[in-house]
Amino acid sequence: MRRRWIGWMLVWAILLNMIVPTDASAAPKVDATGAMLVDMTTGQILFSQEEDAMLPPASITKLMTAFLVREAIEAGDLSWNQEVTPSDKALALTRKPGLARIPLVNKPYTVKELYDVALIRSANEAAVTLAEAVSGSEGVFVKKMNERATELGMTQTTFANASGLDSVSAGRPGENLTSANDLMMLALAYLTKFPEVLDVTKQAYVDIDGVRFEATNRMLAGRDLAYPGMLGLKPVRPMTPDTALSACRRETDGPCCRSFSERKPIKAAIPRLRRFTTMPMAISS
Repeated sequence: MRRRWIGWMLVWAILLNMIVPTDASAAPKVDATGAMLVDMTTGQILFSQEEDAMLPPASITKLMTAFLVREAIEAGDLSWNQEVTPSDKALALTRKPGLARIPLVNKPYTVKELYDVALIRSANEAAVTLAEAVSGSEGVFVKKMNERATELGMTQTTFANASGLDSVSAGRPGENLTSANDLMMLALAYLTKFPEVLDVTKQAYVDIDGVRFEATNRMLAGRDLAYPGMLGLKPVRPMTPDTALSACRRETDGPCCRSFSERKPIKAAIPRLRRFTTMPMAISS
């Protein structure tokens, strides 16, 4: 299984409590392949850096999966209490070391349970099960993912599976690719249409089958990399001190979204972020 990517795509949704520098010399220096900062209220691009560079988004892919599930619920095609039994394909993921996030078994789970663990725990098996619940198969769902990306104007994006795994691990051809600019479009669409998603992603743990699992976002309150005001959105995979993260934080001032690709240790990224914002909200992968 390919364990390394060219770079981690990150999206930071930020609610600013500061004055954005207007001169180039005061602009933030971001150690990332691609970066973008946008004011959600005005749509103004406050900062960008190689925002069209296409890179594998890893588990941030699940952001589109969850977004489509939420739209299916709004359309009445799914309900939160609807029960779904994982397929053999999804159950196979839960048995693979390094890919398993929760121990799904051959029994019904509600859409709400699967949605929560997909976002909070970054559960690959839950993402595949949700894809099958929406479209009948992951293959048909992937077509829906790409169609929705086109509708949102995500021109640098190609989805190959619902989980963000590489082709060998996902058991599907092709790789997921996207850009900081496209992730920004997806994040803005999700947060604008369904802002309550942050009520899920701010949770530091999730319970399923009577077992409690910690969120993969270690920057939530009470975790070892805690960042004040963190609300989360979607992390790449279980975080280590050497992985980067996308995050959000709530404030009363104008909201912004930041999107970038990062390979530096997350602890090194935090001080750089604090120079320009006060309360991040999370969207990691």
